[in-house]
Amino acid sequence: MSRVNNRLQRRVFSIRPVVNRYDPIGLSRGNLNSDECDPEITSIVRILEQATDVKEVALKAKIVFESSFQMHGALDSVDWNGLAEELWKVSRSQQW
Repeated sequence: MSRVNNRLQRRVFSIRPVVNRYDPIGLSRGNLNSDECDPEITSIVRILEQATDVKEVALKAKIVFESSFQMHGALDSVDWNGLAEELWKVSRSQQW
């Protein structure tokens, strides 16, 4: 069980700077290591582990943030495709 938790924490840590750079909710305020969105980032790790393509990641990441912050439709200005492409790259690297 602890190996699974360690892997999850490592994966959250590896994509946190990417999510914080896009800052979908405006909570990181330029701090790439901010842990404010870690619950959402943890959900995105799970999405990345199961997704079959970048489009799926973009759609589901948007849903995670909209649901968590009850902001349906308010996050349309976020570049979800750009975020998903970067997350996809990280998740397909050897360090993942």
